[in-house]
Amino acid sequence: MRAHAIFESFFDKNMEISDQTEILQIGATVGLDIKNLNDALDDAIFTKRVAADEKEFATLGFQAIPAMLIGEKDFSPRSFQPITGYKTVEELETIISQILKK
Repeated sequence: MRAHAIFESFFDKNMEISDQTEILQIGATVGLDIKNLNDALDDAIFTKRVAADEKEFATLGFQAIPAMLIGEKDFSPRSFQPITGYKTVEELETIISQILKK
């Protein structure tokens, strides 16, 4: 539910989740230790991890993260394959159903 709180805050409540004060407020609502969260944000721990993920994923053909992985059992980033070539949700659903049949 903690990850859900971020999505809900951004999409439903229009909160500015790039603002550290807002993130601390969200963290408090889900019971996180605010001092530890604040320290982690001040030290840019998560920013460094995201930057490393972006760099690694770019070498694998991804243009952005987060990326969606469907039907894969090996969760290593090296096993990911981007899904491209769709323009509508229906086209994506067709591609997903074909992948899941394999």
